[in-house]
Amino acid sequence: MYLADGRLREYEAPDCPDVDSIHNDYQRHLPYIWLFPEFEMSKIERWGQGQLADGHLWEDLGSFGLGPLDQWADRTMGDTTSLWVMEQWEFFSNTHNQNYLSQYYPKIVKAVQWMISNAKTNNLGLPYKLVCTYDIIDFQQYDTTTFNSMIYLATMRACMAMSEIMGDSTTLNLCTDAFQIGQTNIIKYLWNNTENYFRAYTGGNALMGDCLYGQMIAHHLGLGWLVDIEKIKQHLTAELKYNGDPYGIKVVTGRHTPPPLETTPTSSLRVKQGFKKIIELKNRFGYDGQDDVLWLGAAPDWSYLQIATENSELNSALLPTENQLVNLRDRLRDLWNIVGIMSAGDWGPEDRLHGMPYVTSHYGFVMTDYYLLTVFSGQETNIPGGSLKFNPVYPCPFNLPWMMVNVTGVVACQNGVYKVSVVYGKLSLPGNGLVVNGKAYPEGVSFGSCQRVTC
Repeated sequence: MYLADGRLREYEAPDCPDVDSIHNDYQRHLPYIWLFPEFEMSKIERWGQGQLADGHLWEDLGSFGLGPLDQWADRTMGDTTSLWVMEQWEFFSNTHNQNYLSQYYPKIVKAVQWMISNAKTNNLGLPYKLVCTYDIIDFQQYDTTTFNSMIYLATMRACMAMSEIMGDSTTLNLCTDAFQIGQTNIIKYLWNNTENYFRAYTGGNALMGDCLYGQMIAHHLGLGWLVDIEKIKQHLTAELKYNGDPYGIKVVTGRHTPPPLETTPTSSLRVKQGFKKIIELKNRFGYDGQDDVLWLGAAPDWSYLQIATENSELNSALLPTENQLVNLRDRLRDLWNIVGIMSAGDWGPEDRLHGMPYVTSHYGFVMTDYYLLTVFSGQETNIPGGSLKFNPVYPCPFNLPWMMVNVTGVVACQNGVYKVSVVYGKLSLPGNGLVVNGKAYPEGVSFGSCQRVTC
């Protein structure tokens, strides 16, 4: 929706009626923050205006009851306040806009203080009993989850970076301590030493697809590895082994053995008359309509991290994402109706039951695919630090896009010579700030559309 006063807002989905939920926005925000940053800034500002006295932010800008537009509403979540903070770092790291950071910094500090206060519950040091975008699987019933905890650690890293720039030693120390405690406790409470993966939640050994989403975001934003990279590699191997599916990656395995055969679905599915057939199939074949489903963000996020860790060759790393997209493009031939959740391959013996749209029409979850662009080029953006680096995963020759706020370009290689060009916008860096595969361009650069440098 493009309003007369310049605001841009997104309606979620017919079966998920809200406007601009922070957690869903972040799954699909990359093309907008790259090409139309005013879209994101409009929402960031309005979300921030609704910050509560304790520091946390509401879920969305239009409630499930379709209340007034731009009215803060709904749930207290593990991936709303946190991702709002992360987007502040993302915008600043791409622009070095000091006025922008100074404007939002007091709210950022309040938001982080709320997150740390919640994590102190029962001395857990990790997000405590918070719902997240994976709401249908009801993980808020457990003390903590790997999904929320990874986003929490990424946010503490972002806080450390911003507070250091702002010269705020008090907040820097607060977030450093919180990160170190959380980093220790995510291993203590959630790492399975026997099977070598991060448990989906405390109190069980279930395995969740996409639980390292926060780690992907941290890597994409130059915040590094949140835990030992060897554990990331081991988890990715286990995640594909247990949750891999012909059409993507299943959301949860190991929670129900065998899966329950209730005759009525969980209320969180908001199931109506049209799901009666699915209930019948569940009773007949024994699949779990909560856990045995495909959330479309899991496959591209897995592929991103698999590439970033150099845990396998490129084609193998991309296979889950390829399978998911080929299903939508070639088998279903329905690229407009890309829902949030699809049926998994164990719903029954009939092919027509597999890889089919299930819940959340037009959810946009698959747009985490855009993160793959930056891992292909190995792009590391740190404009405040005066650097833009590329470490492409492809050998020469290659021709790859790169993106940042209000700037797009191409990094290419031919005959061992690297070329970086700007297609749209303007790029300014100091000498040796532009680097491709370790080769730095010695001079400062300040050029715009259709200009390039060679190194």
